[in-house]
Amino acid sequence: MQSLPFLDWGIRDLMWKHGVETPDELMLQMQEYSNKNIVSKITCRMLVMDGAADEYSQGIDLFEALACPKEYMFFEADDPALQHCQVGAQASSSARLFDWLDENL
Repeated sequence: MQSLPFLDWGIRDLMWKHGVETPDELMLQMQEYSNKNIVSKITCRMLVMDGAADEYSQGIDLFEALACPKEYMFFEADDPALQHCQVGAQASSSARLFDWLDENL
């Protein structure tokens, strides 16, 4: 955290939001959060967007757990939108998202 100011801010922000004092406490508390018990209740068509450079993505796990109509949009390593939430390439990811919306809504 000392060498990465953005990471330091992010961890401290999450600690504040969750009312904990240390990163260890935060990690333990974060383990309590899960969608596993409610994913089966989703019935509408879903699009899960994911990128090759998103180290912490759980997109494929969510996609596989969904029982509703679904599509998985993966941004490969050579795509500019390969990072978490496709940051750095909003035009590219938005174009694909809007194409999906045109086809599905």
